[in-house]
Amino acid sequence: LGLGLEDVSHLCGDIYKLCSQYGCSAYDASYMALAMEKGVTMITADARLYNKIGKNLAWVELLAGRG
Repeated sequence: LGLGLEDVSHLCGDIYKLCSQYGCSAYDASYMALAMEKGVTMITADARLYNKIGKNLAWVELLAGRG
């Protein structure tokens, strides 16, 4: 699958802003900040998270069959 670890410590400011803006956890905001930095789509199976952020962030998608 080509999975690896990413250091997101340099994204702490962005993570904090996303937590504050969307009321999500630092865990979720870490993935959001990393997707923003990489310029990729973030796919989530978490319908509750998607409902909080998906309407405002076009690069977030809900995994099919989860909504």
